[in-house]
Amino acid sequence: MPAKAAVSLDNLDAPEWFLQAAEELKPLKPKWAKGLPAIALRAGGDLPGEAFPWLLASLRFTEEEAIRHDVVDLLRSRADRNSLDAWIAFVMEAWIAAESPVKDAWVLTGAGALGADGTVRVLNEAVRAWSKEKDRALAVRGLDVLGRIGTALAVKEVATLSAMVRDHSVADEAKGMIERKAAAQGATREQIEDRHVNDCGLDARGERVFSYGPRSFRASLGSGIELALYNEDGSRRVSLPPVGKADDRALAEASRDAWSEMKTGYSRVLKAQLKRFEQAMITGRDWALPDFQQYVLQHPIVSRIAKMLLWKVVDGDLPTVRVADDLTFADANDETVTLAESQRLRVAHPLRITAEELKTWETVFSDYKIIQPFQQLARKSYLCETAMAGETSLPVPEHTPLKPGVLYGILDNDGWRLGRQDGGHFFFSWKRFEADGVTAAIHYAGLVAGQIGTSPDQRILQCTFHPESLADGARPGKPMPLGSVPTAAYSETMRRLIRLTEEKG
Repeated sequence: MPAKAAVSLDNLDAPEWFLQAAEELKPLKPKWAKGLPAIALRAGGDLPGEAFPWLLASLRFTEEEAIRHDVVDLLRSRADRNSLDAWIAFVMEAWIAAESPVKDAWVLTGAGALGADGTVRVLNEAVRAWSKEKDRALAVRGLDVLGRIGTALAVKEVATLSAMVRDHSVADEAKGMIERKAAAQGATREQIEDRHVNDCGLDARGERVFSYGPRSFRASLGSGIELALYNEDGSRRVSLPPVGKADDRALAEASRDAWSEMKTGYSRVLKAQLKRFEQAMITGRDWALPDFQQYVLQHPIVSRIAKMLLWKVVDGDLPTVRVADDLTFADANDETVTLAESQRLRVAHPLRITAEELKTWETVFSDYKIIQPFQQLARKSYLCETAMAGETSLPVPEHTPLKPGVLYGILDNDGWRLGRQDGGHFFFSWKRFEADGVTAAIHYAGLVAGQIGTSPDQRILQCTFHPESLADGARPGKPMPLGSVPTAAYSETMRRLIRLTEEKG
């Protein structure tokens, strides 16, 4: 039997535009790149699989030359977008399954050039895995690719990663990407994060249907934040059933995949949003009413968190409100109230409202059996003792020296930012309490810039408060007397200091 002739451009059955653009390329055949799916062309037909080695070579050329190859640009304009996305997502998964060989890292460049939401989902999981495996270079590069893809889902995933990834360099890169996007749009990072919260496929009622053809199942948030699954008769179930003989297999398998993805995604989104709202309560970040209505009340997940919290009206005669089940505002007497377009809302901190208000709202929330997603009304408070009012530094409890990563991780997770480095070290972290007009600074022995993990174990030296913002990272000036520090800022800083000094190593 005669040997099969090797495929070359001369005998390749591909469109003329592809053949001309690929003429200078040497075909590339990585061992892991097998069984790649078809790429449908807009003019009809598919790009033949025999052409894929030249397509892969164009991606490597783009990586090496830092200039997108003509094959890439032509394919972007002439291939079906969804088919192209599915193809590069498959290539990404195959490369990752082969343990992401560095010599073929050009796959990431290709993902940024050809990918869309399917690729975003693959990359999102990969960045999380690389971060956990301490492969920061790949994780950061994966974030950059998400930014290059730039779809709404990509931005949503970066926003979630910025809040959830524990590796500080990866999280900082994600935050930086959001901040750069915010600056380009004349917005704050918080506003961009508001606009890009993943809804996990839930509709306005907080529901999503999974069809098997002759039967279907419904996922729902109900009135709370628990994601539940129901049969058509309304009975609860734990998971979707196996595919049955009478089911539409394609629909059923797609539904099972979508449910699995949704469960994982919902857990991550919920955790990230609870963290954001608790931080908003701590710092006193506020929302303009139109933004609150659009990005909080109209979101199927975020609106449910909002209904479990007490809200402070920043300006006007009405001090505090809650969000009722119908998404209107109600006062402490359960009367519906209307806010003016010019008013702003904050997550109420118990120390920024009166004791009488707090007691009243505790009764209301108890009557409605509202279980809050984090400590708000029942939050433990730490108040400045009279004897300490004239001091300018919080007393630091005796504590075991902290591992540098532990110190940084706890502070970073709670929204504290590193000050400007001095002589190759960071000597303090700071946090701004916008509602109180003060900045707290926690001072320590010194973290090595760029190599925090190599720093010696750290002792907390002191904690001070300052009227100025330290956003430029400059060393803080003269500290304030503790007696003049607003109670919420004092309490939250003391809360964090206690958490740090109780840490074992």
